[in-house]
Amino acid sequence: MVAMVKRLSQFISSLFFKIFLSFWVILILTVGTALLIIQLSINTDHPLPNWARQELKQGAFMLHYAPPNNFPFLPPGIHNLFPPHPPTPSLILVSQSGEIVNTPRLGRNRRDILRFILSNDKQKNPKLRIVGPMRVVFGPQMVHLDGENYLLYIHRPINQERMDELSHFQMRPEMLLVMLVVFSLIACIMLAWHIATPLKKLRTSANQIAMGDLSVKLPNIHRRDEVGQLAESLLQMSTTLSNAITNQQRLLSDISHELRSPLTRLNMAVALSNKRYGSTKELKRIEREAERLEEMIRALLGLSRMQLDESKLELQNLTELLEELATDCQFEASQVGKTFILNNQGPQAIYCFPEALLSAVENLCRNAIKYANKTIELRIRHEATQLTFSVLDDGPGIPEDELKEIFRPFYRASEARDRDSGGVGLGLAIADWAVRQHGGRIEAKNRTTQTGLAVTIYLPNRGR
Repeated sequence: MVAMVKRLSQFISSLFFKIFLSFWVILILTVGTALLIIQLSINTDHPLPNWARQELKQGAFMLHYAPPNNFPFLPPGIHNLFPPHPPTPSLILVSQSGEIVNTPRLGRNRRDILRFILSNDKQKNPKLRIVGPMRVVFGPQMVHLDGENYLLYIHRPINQERMDELSHFQMRPEMLLVMLVVFSLIACIMLAWHIATPLKKLRTSANQIAMGDLSVKLPNIHRRDEVGQLAESLLQMSTTLSNAITNQQRLLSDISHELRSPLTRLNMAVALSNKRYGSTKELKRIEREAERLEEMIRALLGLSRMQLDESKLELQNLTELLEELATDCQFEASQVGKTFILNNQGPQAIYCFPEALLSAVENLCRNAIKYANKTIELRIRHEATQLTFSVLDDGPGIPEDELKEIFRPFYRASEARDRDSGGVGLGLAIADWAVRQHGGRIEAKNRTTQTGLAVTIYLPNRGR
């Protein structure tokens, strides 16, 4: 029994039940209002206004004191009030058996008038009904003629002023329709807001997590439906990813530190061997591999420390930030007969992690200098929603199927970027990590107008 109550409670709080119930209620209200509008348009009885009540009394008085006559089917005293073609208003006299005893001109509204007479035969509760354009029928009023009781009704035209007055007594069908539309609109907006608002917050948080910002604070969504369950799952995923990355960083750091001790001993042994026996071809190879291993360890330590705190973003002058890097790159390129160009059309200042951003751009520039034939260009552009850093070279490029793989740690392209060209395969991985810590992305494409590779960093505009 407890399990059944629990399942029922979960079903009632589910998003499925909320959507179903909302649409069901709106549908019932729509159908009910439509039926009510039809009913109102067919049978709309208004409380009797004072002018109509006064006319009924005057009509009854005239009938009671009319001069006698010999009309065969009417009691004496009402012949003058019912000529063969009566003027408007028309008086309608109904006997106790429900028959109209006179012959008033009812015109094309006859059916509506007869329906009104049949449904309103109580003298204590007279009503008024609109039966045509600017025409009404109202009654009844008791009339005593020649020992018999009759019910008096009046069918007459009315002016626009009195027609407007009738709208104050009862809601018009069109007003009811407008109210239904407004109510359904509000209900649908509230339902959409109830569903979409937390999903929008979760999407924003998920996008930040996808960009590598695991420090993002997830929205507090205390709900028992599917949206609340999604928020809990996203929180668990974020926690799991954060723990995994932390463990990975700790592992890289530990391994790097542990490797430094034997590497130091290896360098000392090589130095002693050089001193004792002199330099040999084999010792030079060992020394070169030791230097490469030292570079790899240094890169691994840098990669393990790349988790940054967004609260420590700094406002930096972009020209000053890149000045030393541009000078070094121009010098290194000139030493190998190449040209490095800085094309800076970015903003004057940006919010960033200076060391991380500088490391990412530097890795891209040094990589381009290594593989370019003649020219390397660092192009910076400031667009409406983002800031771009593009490093372009005129080297051999990379196969299309490997463009997304080059940002993985220790990956090398199969052509023109082998181990003999130097590097340990971590430069682009560090650049990718640094860019994601800024909430941006990095992309590599082969140039279409000429040979070479274009690696572009996309950073969002940040303000304070």
